[in-house]
Amino acid sequence: MNKVNRITYLGLFVNAFILVYIGCLEKYQFLFIPAVIAFLLCVVGLVLVMIDKIKVGSILFFIGSIFFVPLGMIAAMGIGKTISDLKEEKFNKEVYGTSN
Repeated sequence: MNKVNRITYLGLFVNAFILVYIGCLEKYQFLFIPAVIAFLLCVVGLVLVMIDKIKVGSILFFIGSIFFVPLGMIAAMGIGKTISDLKEEKFNKEVYGTSN
């Protein structure tokens, strides 16, 4: 199971807050269903990254975060950092035989 960056969780929390905000205002009710779908894509993507399906999970997470721009970029940056950390860890294992 992969360790996910804290920024990713913060971004997911912000996305959830935006989802609740959209759901509470009648003016934005037409955006609620697309927001739920985008949020579920983020959650599914995060779970896939955690279970070592990094490529598919990160793509789903990025697609879900696009709906929540500009605040959704927090989550996208977090998952990007997580992927970078995982690649670095994999490289260290292959080259040096250990990880950080």
